[in-house]
Amino acid sequence: MDTTNEIETAINAVASRAPAHDLPDGGKLVIVPDGYRAERVDPAMPPRAVQHVTMHDSESFVAYVNRFKTAATQIFA
Repeated sequence: MDTTNEIETAINAVASRAPAHDLPDGGKLVIVPDGYRAERVDPAMPPRAVQHVTMHDSESFVAYVNRFKTAATQIFA
């Protein structure tokens, strides 16, 4: 499920109705009318799965990655 477009749409909807200021890290600072407080809106991050699995051989590892990989899959060790 790719929610990146939904998040960007929500951010754009909020930004179009409230004053917003770009932050150096890609986020936005939005002035919310309810009491006129500043709220930070973080840049859209793709959803990611976090799991803890134990593999005992390379074949199991490859099978696991192939089963759950997406175009955005990255592996770190």
